[in-house]
Amino acid sequence: MILTQRTISSRLRFFLALCTGLVLISCQGHNPAPPAEKIITRNYEKPPVTLKLSINKPEITVAETLTLTLTAELPEGYKVEFQDFPEFPEESQSFKVVRQNTSRPQLTAGNLITIRNSLQLEPFLAGAYQVPPLQVIFKSEKDKDFQASITTEPITIKVNSLLADNPETQKIADITPPVDQPLSKNTIGWIMAGIAALIISGLLVYRFYPRHPQKEEKPVVPAHLIALEELKKLLAAQLLDKGEIKIFHQGVSGILRRYIENRFGLRAPERTTEEFLTELAATPVLKAAHKLLLKKFLTHCDLVKFAEHQPAEEEIRQTIDLGRQFIEETKEIVS
Repeated sequence: MILTQRTISSRLRFFLALCTGLVLISCQGHNPAPPAEKIITRNYEKPPVTLKLSINKPEITVAETLTLTLTAELPEGYKVEFQDFPEFPEESQSFKVVRQNTSRPQLTAGNLITIRNSLQLEPFLAGAYQVPPLQVIFKSEKDKDFQASITTEPITIKVNSLLADNPETQKIADITPPVDQPLSKNTIGWIMAGIAALIISGLLVYRFYPRHPQKEEKPVVPAHLIALEELKKLLAAQLLDKGEIKIFHQGVSGILRRYIENRFGLRAPERTTEEFLTELAATPVLKAAHKLLLKKFLTHCDLVKFAEHQPAEEEIRQTIDLGRQFIEETKEIVS
């Protein structure tokens, strides 16, 4: 039976996937789900407004942050103002706000407005610290004299250190020498199966996958050599002898514009002569003499291309010499 390249590739991928699956199954372990953390909640009510305070953890480490959320629920026509979290100096060893976000008002199923204000708090040091009382003010949009407020109670949060309480346990113990542990038959079997799978996979890849010879990179031809070769081909086309003076000047102008783009990175082919000369005046890549030479060359070409100017043979020869002179004097010097 003759196996096609697609069939061989498909079987090889199936074999590799099977080997990978066996290895993953052998290494799979059981990770028990972490216990759910308790959330601290407090509910407050002052008709027609209710307020819920929630804290995501009862205790944290000094490397963690605490998330405190105030959720206000009020009828339409009322607005809420969350007072700023008190600022404490670092020596007070309390919390500081590292991020705050107030949600947009949302309409509940009971035609009430819900607004949440979330604070992310960061502790300074380990210890037991209080989240201070927080005040929320409610106002009526219809009754300007109505104003009510709810103040939450202080809540104590325990902040644990990342270091052990006992200084003796913080000492670095001596390095325990390695303990030799014999491999079980099951482990040896899996190791041998893995080695065999790798060897077989390597042989199959070597045998059936085509090997292409490495392509040699072609040397980069300098921009001036490309331009001079194009100019040589243009002259060999004998357009002047055929009376195609306009087509000849279009060709020689295009050669020089492409040379400028390849040599200096200026986008000459895509622009009008006026646009290009304006950009050229501000660039330092060309000397003043070369800018003047280029302006004279392009202006003469445009007269022939657009103004139907009929140059004499001497003018045409001077135009060719100007283009060749510009290329020779601005070419890249390769050491």
